[in-house]
Amino acid sequence: MYTKRNLIQAFVLLALPASAWGTTRAVSNAGVIVGCAATFTTIQAAIAASAPNDTVVVCNTGVPFNEQVFISKAITLTGQTGAEIQPNPLVANTASLTSGNPIAAAIWVTPGTTGVIISGLIVDGSLNGISGCLPDPIGIYYQNASGTVAHNAVKNFELGSGLEGCQAGIGIFAQADGSGGIASVLAYANSVHDFQKGGIVGNETGTTLTAELNIVTGLGPSPNIAQNGIQIGFGATGSISGNTVSNVSYSPCSSVANCPGSATGILLYDPSGAIDTHNNNVSSTQGAVVYFSVDGGSITSNVISNTLVYDGIDIDTDRSSPGTGNTVNLNTVMNSSESSVYVNTSGNSVVNNKFIEAPIGIWFVATGNSQSGNKFFDIPLRVQSGAGPSAAGSRGPRPQPAR
Repeated sequence: MYTKRNLIQAFVLLALPASAWGTTRAVSNAGVIVGCAATFTTIQAAIAASAPNDTVVVCNTGVPFNEQVFISKAITLTGQTGAEIQPNPLVANTASLTSGNPIAAAIWVTPGTTGVIISGLIVDGSLNGISGCLPDPIGIYYQNASGTVAHNAVKNFELGSGLEGCQAGIGIFAQADGSGGIASVLAYANSVHDFQKGGIVGNETGTTLTAELNIVTGLGPSPNIAQNGIQIGFGATGSISGNTVSNVSYSPCSSVANCPGSATGILLYDPSGAIDTHNNNVSSTQGAVVYFSVDGGSITSNVISNTLVYDGIDIDTDRSSPGTGNTVNLNTVMNSSESSVYVNTSGNSVVNNKFIEAPIGIWFVATGNSQSGNKFFDIPLRVQSGAGPSAAGSRGPRPQPAR
C-alpha cells in the first residue's frame, strides 16, 4: 500500500528537471508550439521512442489529441495545462480481466508495467461513438499494472442515447486478475465527472487503490443507472481519504419500500483487509459511505450530508466476510433520510460522532454493537435497536458495484 512517503516521492519526481528523470520528449499535433519544443506528432510515437524513466510531455495545442494510448514501460506521461486527449471514436483495445468483455480505454497501462505516472491531462470520452453496451469505455486503465495518476481531469466516459442503463463507463480503473497479478495505483487530486457507472474504481484481489484528494461528481438523480463515486471491491484493498464525492443518486430508488438499487458515494464491497475511509466530504447520495462485508475497517472524520432515502453510513453484509470490527469515529453526519448510521452486523463501535437531522441517529439492526460519546441534534430517535419502524426492516441500501 502507498504510504505518505511514497506520495511525497512521486511528486518530487514530477517536479525534477529532465536531467534527473530521464529524457523528455514533447508532442504536438499542430506544428510549432511556443514553450513546447515538440519532436513528435503523436503521443504513441513519443512513448514508443522512450526508455524507462523518460517523460512524454503533451503540448497544449488547442486541438485535442485523437488517440488511444497504451503504456508498457515505466514512464511519466504529463500534459501542459489544458492538453487534452479525446479519442474519436473510442474502440476496443483490451478486455476485462474478470469477465473478458471488451474494453475501450483512452489510456491503457498494460499488464506487468510498473512505475507509470500520468499527470496533468484532460482525458475526454465524449466522442467515443460506441453504439452498444460494449466495449466498456474507460478513461485511464491500469490493468495488472501500477503507478500514480494525479492532477488529471477525466470526463464523459458514458454511452449515448438509449444506452444509459448499460453497466459501463469508468473514469479511473485499477484492476488485477485475482490470481497473482498486481495493480497498485495511487489516484491523487483528479477531477472525475460525467462517468456512467463508476468514478474511481479498484477491483479484484491483488489490487491496491489509494484514492486521495479527488473530486468525483456524479450525474445527479439518474433514472437509468446506480452510480458509485469511489469503489474498492471484490478482494481489492487500499484507502480512501480527503475526497469530495457528490451527486450520485438513482431516481427509481424513491423510498425504502421502493428501491431496486441504490447509488453510493463511497462503496467498499467485499474488499480484502481493513479499509480506512477518512476526511472525505460526501453529499447528495443514497448511501454516502457503505461498508459491505468489511472487517476491521475505520470510518473516521468524514463530513456527510444530504443522504437521500437511506443512511449516511451503512455497515452491512450478505457475503463471505461477516463485516465485523469496524469503527465509526469523529464523523459529522447531517440530514440523512433514514438514519445517520445503520449497522446490520455485529462487533462494531460508533463513537464520538456528531449527528444532525435524521429520523434515527444510530440504527443497530444487529446485536453486539456499541456506541458512546456521540452527540445528537434534531433527531427524534437517538438509538434504535432491532428492525424498528422503517419499511427497510433488516436490509440497508442495496449497493450496485461496478465491475
